[in-house]
Amino acid sequence: MAFNVDRLFMDCIPNATSLRCRTWDGALRDALALASKPASLCRSVARTCLAWLFMGCAQAAPWQPPPPMVISYDVEVAAKGLQLHGDGELRWQQRAGDYDASLMISALFVFKRTQSSTGHASPAGLVPLKFQDHKRKVETWSFSPQQNKVTLPDGAQLPWPADGQDRVSMLIDIGRRTVAAQDQGEKRVRIPVISGSRLHHWEFEIQGKETLVTGEGPLETWRLERVDPQRGSQQATLWLAPRLYWMPAKLIIQESNGDAATQVLRAHRLLP
Repeated sequence: MAFNVDRLFMDCIPNATSLRCRTWDGALRDALALASKPASLCRSVARTCLAWLFMGCAQAAPWQPPPPMVISYDVEVAAKGLQLHGDGELRWQQRAGDYDASLMISALFVFKRTQSSTGHASPAGLVPLKFQDHKRKVETWSFSPQQNKVTLPDGAQLPWPADGQDRVSMLIDIGRRTVAAQDQGEKRVRIPVISGSRLHHWEFEIQGKETLVTGEGPLETWRLERVDPQRGSQQATLWLAPRLYWMPAKLIIQESNGDAATQVLRAHRLLP
């Protein structure tokens, strides 16, 4: 019988992070939680987790790209003295080493913006090949990883680092970097991000665990806040949820003019 292992862990262990046994006590707690379940399949996985435990699985398993999913958000936009409420959606699909991701935000009939990213996905991270920003017109950034270049919408080119991300791919890849930072005992997450016509080196501080109230109930997250000097007056805060495969359960982006957009998890679903 074929089954989705990640989905099984999500069903059997409320606080699982896919197949990660990050600590001895965590692995034992997860295994005991599974063993108490009536489903024989869960008990079988519990025995496997215990076997990993006593074989020394204190080391983290390699990060894997999340399974295909859609995350919907309740959105609140504060702009030009107005408070607008709307909807947001982060759509993530990956198959055979390629990914397609998009982030959409809309508020009534006043505001709508969609950004999309396509590229390659592997345990080593995401490699964007094309990023598009749909505003009044569609602008496109094209990435050439082998030539280490990015072509901007106006045709100009900039040097492009091997681990660079766009504004959408970074929302997924930052989970991998956060897990790696925690495993190495670090408190900062660094990520090169193309924004407009410049490459910025974003840096986030891991501020600790925080329980969010979401449309799916209380959710354990890790809060990250942007702290790099390049951020200027822009502030970005992310709440990453292990239960969502380290995807963001909440985002707040505040611009220098005071405009801000807040997105909070409403619901999520896995795609076939």
